[in-house]
Amino acid sequence: MWIKGAAIRPVPPHALVEPRVLAEIEAEIGEGESHEALTRWQGRYEAEQPVMASRLNDMLDDIDDETAIAVGFFLEIVIYATFVRSFAARLRPVTLDLLRGTEESVKVEEELRADHPEEPLEVDDVLRAEQPALVTFIEEHMAAVLEHEGEEGEDVAGRDVDVEALQRVYRHVMVTVLTLSHAVMAPATYVPGASNEALA
Repeated sequence: MWIKGAAIRPVPPHALVEPRVLAEIEAEIGEGESHEALTRWQGRYEAEQPVMASRLNDMLDDIDDETAIAVGFFLEIVIYATFVRSFAARLRPVTLDLLRGTEESVKVEEELRADHPEEPLEVDDVLRAEQPALVTFIEEHMAAVLEHEGEEGEDVAGRDVDVEALQRVYRHVMVTVLTLSHAVMAPATYVPGASNEALA
């Protein structure tokens, strides 16, 4: 079974996000109706990751569906905040070269797997193996939106939810996870091939 990516670089052990940290950030950003935490993290994202923030804005500007926009914005900011909380100064600013290289690797991976229909795993499965906590978080939120659409048939504005827009958001945040993973620098004590305990 073809589990590892052929074109996608593996996420290094020192960049693996722990579920505990993700849960803390989700609770912090999701609490209250003022969205102060979300706005604060958005400001940091734009200041500290301008390449990624510009990419997010470009994607959201091309989407008309309010539900997809809200979901995409929330997921992106939670993902970024989780990386900051997890790795602090070891998270370096993403360069345009790193972003483009990651996008290209995902595109090539998708093409390679499309040419091998006998393989049961998709690119999603590869990313899930690399960053399980984050990918599970994304998939759960997407499933919740689609389930709500199935029950209600409409979004909060009374319009049908744009499934294609949600799919675009899904792919976008998946690439975000992979890009930020490769923006995490190894700790000074990191020894390639050592166990995870050595990273503490």
